[in-house]
Amino acid sequence: MKRYSNLLILAAICCIAIDNNAQNALDVTLTSSAPVCFNSQDGSIRLKLEQGMTPVYYVWRNTTNNTTGNGSITSQGGTAVLNNLSSGTYSITLTDPAGVGLIQNTVLTTPPPLVMKLSVKGDKCFGQNKGSIRIDSIKGGTPPYNFSLDNQGFSDRRQWVDLAPDIYFVQAIDSKGCRAENSAILPAGTQFVLNTIADTSMISGDTLSLRLQTNDTLEAVTWFPAASVIYQPASKTARFFPFFSTTYTVTAVDSIGCLASQSFFLKVNRNRSVYAPNAFAPNAADAENKIFTLYPSKGVSEIIYLNIYNREGLLMFQRRNFPAGSPTDGWDGTYESELLPPGVFVWEAELRFTDGRRELYWGDVTLIR
Repeated sequence: MKRYSNLLILAAICCIAIDNNAQNALDVTLTSSAPVCFNSQDGSIRLKLEQGMTPVYYVWRNTTNNTTGNGSITSQGGTAVLNNLSSGTYSITLTDPAGVGLIQNTVLTTPPPLVMKLSVKGDKCFGQNKGSIRIDSIKGGTPPYNFSLDNQGFSDRRQWVDLAPDIYFVQAIDSKGCRAENSAILPAGTQFVLNTIADTSMISGDTLSLRLQTNDTLEAVTWFPAASVIYQPASKTARFFPFFSTTYTVTAVDSIGCLASQSFFLKVNRNRSVYAPNAFAPNAADAENKIFTLYPSKGVSEIIYLNIYNREGLLMFQRRNFPAGSPTDGWDGTYESELLPPGVFVWEAELRFTDGRRELYWGDVTLIR
């Protein structure tokens, strides 16, 4: 009976030793929360001391980016939270005052990055303001997605049109608030230069010519109004013969289909100047001073008649239908081939202009011998 009692005592001692080792064991539970967005640093790891001697010291290391930290848990059931963590593999070593060690490992993973693919179309021609930006695809993050152009409010809209040339920024946001941004450059397009002339004037009956100045080949040219314009495509030259003051507009298309338009005002002056000498001398050395005739400005098609009268009102000279300024068609100071004495004579003339108008002019001239 004594033998069996000793065995029971040994068994009790064994059991007590086993219970003591169990009480000294180190047990820590780990709970992790991954970063919400790719490359964000809002992940966390929570350590809770379930069993062990205190204080428990820990050292952690992110083996992915080689960042480290340390701390302690000072009470049974106490916790420690590691904040502001990025994604990666974490190894946590815990040690109690008795040197009992424990290693815990965990991995913090994040969603893949938000990646957008854009289609960008700029103006073909300068000044159109017809650019567009379209989101062709998006992946990563956590759907659904919303989008914005230059932070002008988020929606599910994926295309923007009628945009002027500029630099734009397209933003995307997923269901967890993760963001991405792409830039888009819309070019200004080719500038088609078309130059005419500034507002100008001309005398009725004259013809104005101008050559279009451009920086490209002209595929088509349209004038408005077209009734008083003759355009020659080979030389890019236009001739104008308006009867009234007119605003002309030219519209042209270049080799890539760009349009350009220019306008100018052409004032038609109907008042013409007519120069009539107040004296002439048939014996003068200068041929122009030997006869009397009229010298009108441009736009006169002919002198319908020129009459010369003496002071008594007798007709001394008449010439019909001859060009203005002709030195062979004026009056040479004779009457019926006889030289007339010096004196003052009265002249009368009717002129026809190139626009069809007819006007009367009169005055006096002194014959010098």
